[in-house]
Amino acid sequence: MEIQLEKILSEGLHISYEVTLPEWDLTEKDFVLLNPIQIQLDAHKHGQGEVYLTGELSTTIQSECVRCLKVIACPVYSDFHFEYAPQPEASSGGEDVLSEEMLDLNFYVGAQINIDEEMKGQFFLSVPLNPLCRLDCRGLCPHCGEDLNETACQCHAELSDPRWAILKNFNNKETDAKSKT
Repeated sequence: MEIQLEKILSEGLHISYEVTLPEWDLTEKDFVLLNPIQIQLDAHKHGQGEVYLTGELSTTIQSECVRCLKVIACPVYSDFHFEYAPQPEASSGGEDVLSEEMLDLNFYVGAQINIDEEMKGQFFLSVPLNPLCRLDCRGLCPHCGEDLNETACQCHAELSDPRWAILKNFNNKETDAKSKT
């Protein structure tokens, strides 16, 4: 999506659009896009060619719960703001020093601003890293694979690693030593 600077009037510019799967390559991700990504933003000019963008994006994705592996629908929402400024001219010395204020800016060249990469970045930052079907999801039994949200498995609760067996009586020996003194 490109924003034409001459279309941003003194009262600003409101833009609303959708992004679908073919526009952004999401083929190798761990989720499926259930709805187009809805993007709404407002653009305002200020200063010497600076443009301030605020907005939000939202959609729903299909993913798997990381604990019980059920297929779930996850809402994705993000609000954002970006500030753009014209690309400063490069100095003849080759390297430029950026001020602290310039580190938060995005730069544009010409009479338009391409926001595709920023929107794609906002989307991926908003996708849950560890989606859950519910906050108290108990997951799967690590031994038999039973879904613990639906039934209690018949596994013994204390199937421990034999390498830790020596530590089993450690606390008991310490307590016995204290009681003798």
